[in-house]
Amino acid sequence: MKNKNTYDFSLSKENDVELQSTYFDLKWGKIYVQLFRELFSMCYENIFPSRFDVDKLINELLKKYDITEEQIISVEEFIGKKSQETIKERTFIVLKKSLCVYISLYAVEIFYGKNISRKEVLEIIAVAQKFKTISKKNNFYMITRQESNLKLIDLSVNSCETAIEDNYNDDFRNIHKIIINSLGDDKKGGIIMLHGKHGTGKTSYIRHLINSVDKKFIYMPPALLESIISPEFISFISHHDRSILILEDCEKLIMERENGNDGSNIISNLLNITDGLLSDSLAIKIICTFNTNLKNIDSALLRKGRMIARYEFNELEIHTARKLAGKIGITASIDNSISLADIYNMNSMGFENKKPQKIGFACS
Repeated sequence: MKNKNTYDFSLSKENDVELQSTYFDLKWGKIYVQLFRELFSMCYENIFPSRFDVDKLINELLKKYDITEEQIISVEEFIGKKSQETIKERTFIVLKKSLCVYISLYAVEIFYGKNISRKEVLEIIAVAQKFKTISKKNNFYMITRQESNLKLIDLSVNSCETAIEDNYNDDFRNIHKIIINSLGDDKKGGIIMLHGKHGTGKTSYIRHLINSVDKKFIYMPPALLESIISPEFISFISHHDRSILILEDCEKLIMERENGNDGSNIISNLLNITDGLLSDSLAIKIICTFNTNLKNIDSALLRKGRMIARYEFNELEIHTARKLAGKIGITASIDNSISLADIYNMNSMGFENKKPQKIGFACS
């Protein structure tokens, strides 16, 4: 494809390079090499957790460089219930010969050749900074993999107004105080172990922490847990020091190494992050939830000084369950210990024609 800038964007059939590793993973640097047949330098501006107003930034660059649509590659994400609305999640623009820019919600990357002046590159950065927007306050994020790199996306979590003493047994109060105090300590890392049967309140408690502690909480989905052993993970997490990393249902990764667990390298990295040399500068806290018996967990993770707190969530004792049921309007008789989830869903357990209540805390 050609335009009045008198250079040829057509992809050469000679010495073609692989431009895509997966359906969603375009290799922007290789696209540059394919277009211009030269190596490039990079300039990078990251404003996370703030954002760029991508549409306005693109429009400004279109005017500045008189760009045609043929010079733009956009990766769009459908949003909304009926997928009628889209957002430009990632955009790659060929500004002119040997000068390209990659724009995402949080970052701008400039690829440029030896004939492009540093001054012009910095002018593009200055243009991008004009379209920085202040994002709403948020402290809950999820790790994703984009373009072969680990990145964060911000998520929302239901707000909760919760009294710990109403939703958990009496022995949890002191543990809760220890956890709250430790999360506020910016000088030390460590591990928090939360275990117990499903429905006893582990996830609800983490939701409570996210809402009540002014820290960055980072959720790592199970599909990416093995990324902890990759060299890129240490580099990635170093940009998010003093945050709280959430690993849910991670029993397979933290089981005793001597029992044939293939996650031994993951355990080693967790130990380095929370109590090794890395801990001195990162001060990362890790919250692990699991359902297996505690005796199956690698003993190195349970050592004093490394482990901040450990608690096994059990069914609510009768007096606590009755007190909670009364507060949320449950009139049924409670004569045995019962899980937190069962109490909040008691009206729906008998298939009564009533609107079921939410599992866990009363969240909006």
